[in-house]
Formats: sequence, C-alpha cells, structure tokens
Amino acid sequence: MEDEMSKLFTFLENFDTENLITILDESGNILFNGKMGDVPQRITNMMSVIRGTAVYQGSCLTVKVKKC
Repeated sequence: MEDEMSKLFTFLENFDTENLITILDESGNILFNGKMGDVPQRITNMMSVIRGTAVYQGSCLTVKVKKC
C-alpha cells in the first residue's frame, strides 16, 4: 500500500506556497481549504495523498488524503 500513497508534506513541496488547495479526507470531508503554505503541520505530518485523487478545479488543487 505504501507505493499507492505519497506523504502529504513531500507532495506539497512540489508546489508554490501561494497555490490554493483543498484537502479532503477519504469520505470527502474538508480538512483544509486555503494556501498550500498555510496547511497546518499536524495535517502534513500525519497524512498521505491517495494516488490518483489530485485534481485541479479552476485555480485550486483538490486532493484526498489518508492518515498514515
């Protein structure tokens, strides 16, 4: 399963901190909505991005994450 996910912190390092992001849990509930540089450390350290769920919606990237 490890190869199906990427650590959220590592994933976010690939983007400008000013980009907009919405982070959803597996059920689609919003965990965070705002600038990538403002994602709380408790979320970035505890979550992994579910592969294939990153989608741009307008100017905002939406990703689903799972607790690791």
